[in-house]
Amino acid sequence: MGIKNSSLTRVKPFFDRIKDDPRKLDVLFSMMSENLSVQIDYSEYEISYGKYEKHLRPPKSLLIWQIENKERLSIPKNFGVRQTSPSYLKRKKFFDGDPRTFKEAQALIQKDNVPAREWYVFEGYTVPDVFIETRSHIIIGEAKRTESKLTTKTTWLGERDQLVRHIDSVIDSSKQVLSFFLFSKLDFDTHFSQKMNNYKNTEYLKRSLPHRNYSIIERIAKTFIGYTFWEDVGKVFSIEYPDTIYGK
Repeated sequence: MGIKNSSLTRVKPFFDRIKDDPRKLDVLFSMMSENLSVQIDYSEYEISYGKYEKHLRPPKSLLIWQIENKERLSIPKNFGVRQTSPSYLKRKKFFDGDPRTFKEAQALIQKDNVPAREWYVFEGYTVPDVFIETRSHIIIGEAKRTESKLTTKTTWLGERDQLVRHIDSVIDSSKQVLSFFLFSKLDFDTHFSQKMNNYKNTEYLKRSLPHRNYSIIERIAKTFIGYTFWEDVGKVFSIEYPDTIYGK
């Protein structure tokens, strides 16, 4: 992450300023590029960011799909574990096509509260930079400052967009889900501007969501309220950001 870590030099200063007055979020959302009018009930309110980022479980439907479609996974060296680990032997049998190990994986993945790390789990928790939950909404933000690219894959899936992954973890909720980016203007035009349309493009989303049907993919596309810039929200909220995690 480095000394210019966006979570500590941008996310924390900004959300520290507004966390005790969630109505200020309405101003932030009004600045998003999609210009959507969002009505949010803040009577129940939780926000996670900075050192206390929310860890979201992958959806059970994805974990089941990975077991059922193991031939479509990207297999890392030593199956992603140490060769001396018991998980290595289990995964080797699984990917070698051992029917007993396959049936065991099918049974284990169906259980409640699947662990974050087990031999039959091929996606871990995902951690958005900003997680906000209210009575009516779940809102997920991804923050960039010095990065020059978006994360578009995981260890086991060659196409798995980071923001889409966050949304996928909460889209089964009965609450309305919203998602957004915060960028530095300096890097946006060069690295990110041409990619923003992807989050409304169902064909792009589909590649990150092989376990989802078209109606869910359409719902995920509708979550995206766009992006805004650290420089702009800093001016609106009178925030002077530190340049590094150590201050100016």
